[in-house]
Amino acid sequence: MIRIITDSLCDLTMDYAKELNIDIMPLTVRFGEDDFKCNNPSTAAVNPFEFEEIFKKYIDAGDEVVAVLFSKYMSATFQSASIAAENINSDRLYLIDCETGAMGQGLLVETAVTLRDEGKSAKEIADTIQALLKKTATYRRRFTGILKTWRTNQ
Repeated sequence: MIRIITDSLCDLTMDYAKELNIDIMPLTVRFGEDDFKCNNPSTAAVNPFEFEEIFKKYIDAGDEVVAVLFSKYMSATFQSASIAAENINSDRLYLIDCETGAMGQGLLVETAVTLRDEGKSAKEIADTIQALLKKTATYRRRFTGILKTWRTNQ
């Protein structure tokens, strides 16, 4: 079986993830120190141990894993998954830096699910998603443009 894994920055709900038969690794969201203040939240990436645990569970069961994860340029999540993948060292594990997040990442995950359900191999899924990255770059650029505008207005 092919398992699709992503992180919670994909903007897909946990209920929808169950429908799609995928795993979403949740990031930790912090608002301030200990309380919920009216300020910007920060996130903490999924740690390597959590990725290693889920990757190993599926690999040991004979499954293949395709992980479509939030941009390594905006989060340490992909780095954590890479560390876990190095520890496992399996040719049945495919990591994809989606180079975006939110809607773009969610669309890539949904595409991976469609390909899985069509009977494509994990390698075919990973190769197709990699090829589609160029078509999702507009989300990254739009986000970067917003960020640049915000910084210049500060």
